[in-house]
This record gives sequence, structure tokens and C-alpha cells, in this order.
Amino acid sequence: SFLFYKILGATGIESLTSQTLLEVLLSPWALLYGGLFLLTTLFAIYYELGYYFLLADDQRQGRPFKIRALVRRLNRNAPHFLSLHSLLLMGYFFLILPVISFGISPTLLENLKIPHFIVDELLLSPSGRTLYFSLLLLLGFIGLRLIYSLYFFTLDSQRNIGASIIKSWRYSRGRVMKSALILGGLSL
Repeated sequence: SFLFYKILGATGIESLTSQTLLEVLLSPWALLYGGLFLLTTLFAIYYELGYYFLLADDQRQGRPFKIRALVRRLNRNAPHFLSLHSLLLMGYFFLILPVISFGISPTLLENLKIPHFIVDELLLSPSGRTLYFSLLLLLGFIGLRLIYSLYFFTLDSQRNIGASIIKSWRYSRGRVMKSALILGGLSL
């Protein structure tokens, strides 16, 4: 992408590797472009998933839908992205969603995964395996508790991201196992 090449250009490197990652993290321009890249990606994912949520909600309630009206409804929540709560949403999208999304992942996150060299290194020792699987279970649990966050945020233009996360946490109380079984059934 354009912003990724700007990040590489700002640091003067040709490719991003484990050896050049530190240079990227120490460059203020690269961090600025990286933040812009993350915010742009967050917007794209929000519009992709939000469109489906609004479309399903209109269909469920028997309302006729128009693309422009759906986009206008999505645009009402756009100012909430310029708050600190958007960092929570970024964490949700980039850390938790890939772990718990079974075939319903947004297009931009389809190839997002933990690098093989990290997983392979963790799986070499018993303590690494325990750590890896415990982390997967923890992220899966958090993901199942926060699975309704984007849905609540999209449908209620008065609710900010933080309030949607809290509502999802409360709403999913006692429903984690049921949600896990449904997602597991969908993945088969």
C-alpha cells in the first residue's frame, strides 16, 4: 500500500524484517505514517462490517434500504474514531478479531496472523506451549465477550466506542459458551 511504502521510505529501508523493525519504531515519520495506516485500515474495516450490520438490521426490521442512507448512518459514528477509544477498537480488530473470527473476518484482516517464527519458537518448549495456548484461550474469551461491540457501536450513533465495549461485555455475560458453540458450528 501507499502508506506502507511511505513508512519504508521514511526509514530508508527496502523491506520490513525482524532486523529492520527497530529502525521503523524509532523513526517519528514512520510512526506517523503507521498511525495513519492503522486509522485508515480501521475506517475501512468499520465501513465493511458496519455496512453488513446495518443492512441486516434494516432487513430484519423490514425497512427498505439504500446504500447512501446506510453510508450516512455509518458516517454519523465517524467522529468517534478521533478519540482515545479508537485505540481500544484497534486492539480489538488487530489482536482479538483474527483469533476468534471463523470465516467472517473482514477482507483487510484475512491474512493477519501471528508470524510463524514466533509460534514455532513458542511451541518448542512445554512452558511456551502453555503460554501460547493460554494466550489463545484468553484472547478467545475476551473476543467472545466483545463480539457485539462493533454491532452496538454501529447501530447506535449516540454511543461511543467505549460505551459499546462496556455494553458488549455486559450483554455477553453468561453467553460465552453459547457464542463459542455457534461460531464453532459455523466454522464447520
